[in-house]
Amino acid sequence: MTDIHKEIDSLKAKSGYSGKPQQWQYGFDLACRELDKSKTVQGWISVDDNLPETEPNTVGVVCVVVCSLGNVYRARYTHDVDVGVDTKYWSEFAVNYNGKEYEHYEINAKITHWMPLPEPPTKECG
Repeated sequence: MTDIHKEIDSLKAKSGYSGKPQQWQYGFDLACRELDKSKTVQGWISVDDNLPETEPNTVGVVCVVVCSLGNVYRARYTHDVDVGVDTKYWSEFAVNYNGKEYEHYEINAKITHWMPLPEPPTKECG
């Protein structure tokens, strides 16, 4: 059970929520579902709970990660399969002066949490 689910159960107990279909209880249930969804979608995800989904031997998934030392990186989670070797790893990457991405180095510190990158802006900045 995640921390958010413990918080929801605690709120239910404090409010006397019994699961009956009364109007205020319906509203409470709806609020709990929205809270659960927002924490899952927008917050940090523990690598112990879940890892990004990526197909083997593709470019991987770009995320934001935090490591045990507290550093935050824009990183790529990659799953390589080659002749009986199945490797999953995080690597930091950079962008050169003309916008081309390149792998900078594999992150050796323990990654503890990650989150998907937000969608880029749809309008020109400036």
